[in-house]
Amino acid sequence: MHLALLLQTAAQNQPITPATVPESLHFGTQITASAVAVFVIQLMKRWSALPWITHWTPRVNRVVAIASSFLTAIGVHIAYSSVEHTVVISGLTLTGILGMLWVWVKQFALQEYVYQSAANRTKVVPVAGAALEVAPPQVAAKP
Repeated sequence: MHLALLLQTAAQNQPITPATVPESLHFGTQITASAVAVFVIQLMKRWSALPWITHWTPRVNRVVAIASSFLTAIGVHIAYSSVEHTVVISGLTLTGILGMLWVWVKQFALQEYVYQSAANRTKVVPVAGAALEVAPPQVAAKP
């Protein structure tokens, strides 16, 4: 339904801006941007051309995550006008900048949530000779 509204706006040669995009699509866009950013960072960690960002460099990873969430937040204030074929940058007022900073914080929080829930899989490797106790499965009592 909302996507149809967005496509209808584009078909009528109206500029697609935050004002013309249905409000319900904003959150989905932020979640998607977070997932894409986490995916790209995970690819960067495995890329041999970037030896300075790996699973073992948590401070560097944090800086990259902050930078990528900043780049995502900036995108909220840039709109392409399909009518005039121009890129319009708006919101360069104090209110606009403070709003962008808030979006940046929200984007970083969403990105961190996606990373912690999907990509940060900590593996526990027992020390050689360590004994592991495994609890027996619980069996439901029969009435």
